[in-house]
Amino acid sequence: MYHTVYQQQNYLNQAFLKNYFLSGIVSLILALSSLSFLKASDYSALSLMNFIFLRYNIFFGLIPTFILVLLSTLKIRLGDTLRCQTRNVLLAQIVYLIIFNSIIITATWFLAIMIVIFLSGYFPIFLKIWAELLLRIVYFEIVILVFGFISAIFFYLTENKILTFLLVFAINCLSFILNINHQASLFYDFLALDFGSIIFSRSLILLGLLFLTDAILNLIIVKKDFL
Repeated sequence: MYHTVYQQQNYLNQAFLKNYFLSGIVSLILALSSLSFLKASDYSALSLMNFIFLRYNIFFGLIPTFILVLLSTLKIRLGDTLRCQTRNVLLAQIVYLIIFNSIIITATWFLAIMIVIFLSGYFPIFLKIWAELLLRIVYFEIVILVFGFISAIFFYLTENKILTFLLVFAINCLSFILNINHQASLFYDFLALDFGSIIFSRSLILLGLLFLTDAILNLIIVKKDFL
């Protein structure tokens, strides 16, 4: 059943190629625009870390773009519930869209980051800290997924994409404000200098939130009247 759903979703993705292209272009521009920051910084691991995770680019660019593109592509096929005799297929469609959109934006962003690292001569430093960078990127990817599930929850509760964006962006703002004030923010803790000492506890909380939002979304889909 789910294999068929994913095959159909891959086919329907052709209708949203412009959306995905926009998502990729924005993430590409954000990564390349940070090059001037890298050139103006000292040649160090900290400079490279700050370049990759430039907080304002993530706050104003990557996360809002992901939310907007996800909401523009968040469509379900009700006919599948009749064929499969279960509403779980609708949840599978939504989860697919969340994961697919998150991969598009983070993969393009990371690809651009790697190009800049090669061209700027920072690759030797990258090789020294790649493990920590990988952990931070995985954490960031989970953050994006959580934002995706929260967006879907608000959308199917309110049925209003503008209101959904404002609500999710408000959560993004709150977490960002906590981070710049050196408080535990959860969604922006991958920027913390002491990330190595907090990764385990924060990751458990974040994964718990991911499964919780998935369960809440499943409950909404099961109970919601789509007619």
